Amino acid sequence: MNQLQKDIKSKEFKNFYLLYGDEDYTIINLRNKLREAMGLHEPDLNYAYFYGNDFDQKRCDDLARTAPFFAEQRLIVLENTELFKKASDFADSVMTFPESTICLFIEKRQDADEKKQIVDKRGRLYKFIAKNGTVVECSKTGSSDLLTFVGLQLKKENKVMSKSTATYFLSLINTSLFNVKNELDKLVSYVGDREEITKADVDEITCKLINDQMFKMIDEIALGHKDKVMKMYMELVELRINVNIILANLRNHFKHLVEIKSVGRSVSREDFIKKAGIMPFLYGRYLDQARNFEYDDLKHKLELCVETEFNFKTGQVSDVIGLELLIIELMK
Repeated sequence: MNQLQKDIKSKEFKNFYLLYGDEDYTIINLRNKLREAMGLHEPDLNYAYFYGNDFDQKRCDDLARTAPFFAEQRLIVLENTELFKKASDFADSVMTFPESTICLFIEKRQDADEKKQIVDKRGRLYKFIAKNGTVVECSKTGSSDLLTFVGLQLKKENKVMSKSTATYFLSLINTSLFNVKNELDKLVSYVGDREEITKADVDEITCKLINDQMFKMIDEIALGHKDKVMKMYMELVELRINVNIILANLRNHFKHLVEIKSVGRSVSREDFIKKAGIMPFLYGRYLDQARNFEYDDLKHKLELCVETEFNFKTGQVSDVIGLELLIIELMK
């Protein structure tokens, strides 16, 4: 438990808090719990919120120095103001804020470059808060903590999921806690009164996004629309879907297209679904898509996927570069 959580539990607050990092769910959860622990609501005369470029230092100073209205303390939240990335005289202001004002600074990463610094620990404002308040870095959640999070969220809904299924589920999705919770909510709604969430449920609900994107990408590959294919690939990357998962889905997709192209209608729908291990609702889509390719072309594309996967595993090429090169090759 971090210091802010302890303060929320005891309701004994410091005057300055800084939350920063990549895990938006944790940051927002702590922000809301602090406000609730102080008995504040939105809107509230003793609560002020500044965001980004809308930050008005003079107004913030005036509010901070105004006595709270029929309360012991007021809360000022300053989110994504980038005050910790640039030199400013705000450090001088906060040093003179009265005891009745609590300032919560929030800095969340807003760009795709995860290495980009969002808080300069050499700055005067950071050093002041680190010395006189509490700094909490909300980093991405590790795999074991993610499994714990999944278990706790499901317990609230009286649902269970085996560890192997939970691990499989997490391998398919963007593992920011917000997204994990959203995907779990979909699964909980899907299973209804049933207690256990199975791998089949995950395949039915969670895999749909990847499956749909794969069909769209391969439709565009058949049409030779390179720009659209790369855009769809980047959308999957932005969702933080693991590169190995994208490659595995490409390989499996071309494998099913090769299989369905080779047997045509000589095998019944039911037998093909059972043998290929695909969801029944996807059969028609595979059948329609296979018509856009020649058999030899599909077989070549599958071989390219298998070769790239081998190169991944043997370290002959990095995953991101290898996958992008594969997509270029698939367009030829």
